Amino acid sequence: APAQTAFAQQMPPMIQEIRPGKLYHASGFQLASTLIAVGRGGLIIIDPGSDDDSAKSVKEAFAKVDPEAAKLPVRAVVYSHRHPDHAFGSAGWGVTQKDVDRGTAKIIASENLVNNLINDVGVVGNILTQRTAYTAGYVKQGPEGPVHFAIGPAFGAGPISFFLPTVEVREEKPLILNVAGVKMELFHAYGDAGTDEIDVYFPQYEHVHGSETVQGETFPNLYTMRGTSYRDVKAWYEGVGKLLAYAKKANTYSGSHMRAWVGTEFIVERIQTYRDAVQYVHHQTIY
Repeated sequence: APAQTAFAQQMPPMIQEIRPGKLYHASGFQLASTLIAVGRGGLIIIDPGSDDDSAKSVKEAFAKVDPEAAKLPVRAVVYSHRHPDHAFGSAGWGVTQKDVDRGTAKIIASENLVNNLINDVGVVGNILTQRTAYTAGYVKQGPEGPVHFAIGPAFGAGPISFFLPTVEVREEKPLILNVAGVKMELFHAYGDAGTDEIDVYFPQYEHVHGSETVQGETFPNLYTMRGTSYRDVKAWYEGVGKLLAYAKKANTYSGSHMRAWVGTEFIVERIQTYRDAVQYVHHQTIY
């Protein structure tokens, strides 16, 4: 469709240098975007991706932009949430179980991530896989393959890696961390993944990563078309409201399925509109 093609053309593989030598945002390489923070002697990776091969391709592209930073070891991986396009490519960035066991690489996630992930891959796992395929994967492809998967160009099917979280973000209050000299404030903000969605604010850089609290540059599926757990729409617009408070302190913004945004006024206007739109749908439906 022309509209889908036009949208796909907006998201070619790109690495945006958000803060020179400090923050980079990689989008258009796989289904999920990856945020890379460069600290003293190490990297912080938010959402390594769907699989090790896809993550490695992002790392190789990053090496062309900042060769010295790409040589640094990963000191922390943040899983913004449990969905399979986000949290299963850490080994592609060079992380090993030994790194995790020694504590040289922190694995950071919501306190709810593991339980929610077990639910998804347990009894209902095959059902969710089939329903997801019916919403996108079974659509007939053109002669050159799929044009775009809407929230990203492709879903990788290479070998996967997953390390259990070693640092958990509690629902009741934000977690403030300093990793390799990079300050982060991690907080729950209900979104597409529900109760294990976390976002990250970088006060040094006036940057906020909104994960899928704001699901990219499109209006979200408030109803779970593929049959995942019910999405609480009221909790969702309240989650966007929490993100909005951080956005008002930020000059740059990134998310899980989008290009980075620049300018406080621009960012706030879009997140406020997103929140209002979700609330409007909720109120018009319920009341």
